Amino acid sequence: MNSNGSKAIATGDQDLTPVIARSILDSLQQAGSRGPSTSVSTSPSLLAFATTLEKLVASSPALKQTIEEAMARSARLALASRDVALPSVDDFLFGMRNPVTARGGTVVRAFWWGWHVQISHEDLDTFLASAEPINAVIGAIGGGIPSPAAPFIALAAAFIAGALGLLKSLDRGSGVYVSMSWFLPGIFVPTSV
Repeated sequence: MNSNGSKAIATGDQDLTPVIARSILDSLQQAGSRGPSTSVSTSPSLLAFATTLEKLVASSPALKQTIEEAMARSARLALASRDVALPSVDDFLFGMRNPVTARGGTVVRAFWWGWHVQISHEDLDTFLASAEPINAVIGAIGGGIPSPAAPFIALAAAFIAGALGLLKSLDRGSGVYVSMSWFLPGIFVPTSV
């Protein structure tokens, strides 16, 4: 455990939690300082977080494995309070390490850091015109859901349906991403494609 009571991320005898936290915080502050905070596009993003984390783990397979396991436990903990099937840590890790890529207008992709729904510009317009946007989102995703993301799809669809106006404002003609980190299960971050 580290000083804030959470489980430390360590390789060997070294607690890397403060190093990771400082690197990510510095990266997010740099991403957020690109311009005034009046625009959604200038605020720190999940992409900045993922990019920084990717750089940190690039030279350490043991650190990457430790972080993946921590994210799998975090995602399972978030699912434990819901009425959904609870995949094992091994199932989460398998899905994170072996992402399935589907093709189409709205696609779900899983990564080791989390997952995202990529919504095309055309599908976003369809969702806006739909009388039942949650069902439209789930229908557009179809069966191409990577296994670790599957338990969160209904939550993501509800977020997307409730945030259609925001998503439309982020769409620059290429669609949007709605991302979730395994560190923050159930928290969705929309960004432009």
